[in-house]
Amino acid sequence: MTTELAPRQPTFVSAVVYARDAGPGVAVALRTLSDTLGALFALHEIVLVDDGSQDETATYARACVAQLQGSLLVVELPRSHGRELAMLAGLSRATGDWVYELDDPVPDHDLDLLRELYITAARGHDIVAASPGVSSTAAGWFYRIANRLSYLDEPLSTERTRLVSRRALNAMLDLKERTRYRQALYSLTGFPKITLTYRSAAPRRQRLDGRTLSLALDVIIAYSDIGPRVAELLSLLFGLFSVGAVGYVVAVNLFSDSVVEGWTTLMVLVSVGLAGTFLTLGLIAEYLARILREVRSRPLYVVERETTHLGDRAAGSSRQPNSAAQATSGAGSPAGPPGSGA
Repeated sequence: MTTELAPRQPTFVSAVVYARDAGPGVAVALRTLSDTLGALFALHEIVLVDDGSQDETATYARACVAQLQGSLLVVELPRSHGRELAMLAGLSRATGDWVYELDDPVPDHDLDLLRELYITAARGHDIVAASPGVSSTAAGWFYRIANRLSYLDEPLSTERTRLVSRRALNAMLDLKERTRYRQALYSLTGFPKITLTYRSAAPRRQRLDGRTLSLALDVIIAYSDIGPRVAELLSLLFGLFSVGAVGYVVAVNLFSDSVVEGWTTLMVLVSVGLAGTFLTLGLIAEYLARILREVRSRPLYVVERETTHLGDRAAGSSRQPNSAAQATSGAGSPAGPPGSGA
């Protein structure tokens, strides 16, 4: 149900947009987004993250700044870091009281959905996500497996646009997990969340490559107890096998006269012991690899250059970053939509 929203809400919002090889179309997308935000809010900024594009995405974006109603911050990464880390680079630089996250400069939904997200946030939700509802076969299997194994309170699903409050964003950025998967991190913050479903105007297929598979595996391992569960299951299976082996040895020795003394027992013990040892070493190796990655503490991303531009259409209004942008998650809630209670 749509609720009326008074025009030009006295709120400062940020929109963090991910782009990679977006081409000339990024300029049109930014103008449309700025016009939409300008009609809804008194102040806004757009943070465009160029994830190591091979074309002139950043140049096209800067060329349209004179036609924007708000300011534009272009964050250029020297190489592709992937969507999650690239968005982290943009989110850590957003200064709005509320922050939109767009995983594509040309979303697969009408931009009026941004209004719906804000209206829903006004009802007391710090995190409002938009999901197309339908996932590709590979994504569907990933979410089913992850939700089955994960200890997260909120189920994972395909989300391409999101609105978060300042306190929820600060809490997410403060988390120390090295596997930066925003859905899981927001769930760990514990702030109220709701997901809106929309019909995708242009269904997109998720490109399945090595990076995507690696991220899927990292998410399942980092946000689930699959390691201890597998170890417990293997321990149970080996225990049952050992009991059965003992029963077999006893039966053979009772009912057969042609068994070489000690051979059956020795082979059973050696087989079970070696199998259990190698499987346990495999699990230990996986966790040691993860510990090594944590100890290295390598930077999550590297920024090559960032430039801020104030659009000519916004020159008449001064933009003052809200102090909430520098506040920690424990400092309380920023000003939000009327009635949000956030």
